[in-house]
Amino acid sequence: MKKLLLTLTLILILTPGLSLAASYGDQCTKPSDCPSDSVCQPSKADANIFLCSPSLPTPVSVFGKIIPPQAVEDLGIGGTGISQFLSNLVKLIYIVATIVFILMIVWGAFEWLVSGGDKDKVASAQRRLTNAFIGIVLFAVAFAILKVVGTFTGFNFF
Repeated sequence: MKKLLLTLTLILILTPGLSLAASYGDQCTKPSDCPSDSVCQPSKADANIFLCSPSLPTPVSVFGKIIPPQAVEDLGIGGTGISQFLSNLVKLIYIVATIVFILMIVWGAFEWLVSGGDKDKVASAQRRLTNAFIGIVLFAVAFAILKVVGTFTGFNFF
């Protein structure tokens, strides 16, 4: 069994080398002598000898023409681009925080209205409203900190 396995392995390893098809590095006289994905070029060692060498794809054929989206295209290069990206990110975070604040206020008010005088439900609604206001105060403090950081770094966050 070991002999058979060894023989089959050797046959499989040596078979590709026994084929008659031209491969890279073989001599050629015209482009049709080479495989379809290669070209017939002069050898680097001797200009009179032509060898099949792989044709290198151009970056356009590999990646296609990449066009950045309009939003990314408008970003500047270097510090300007980073500043604008961070500014847009901070604005997005503040928009989300404002929406969450409004929803928490509405939820807390609704919870208070439907509590029906139950002290636990009223306390839960008050905690929700208090937490919403604490959150918006923290965002106001963060706004002030960002203004100070923007003054020192030169980034314009708003």
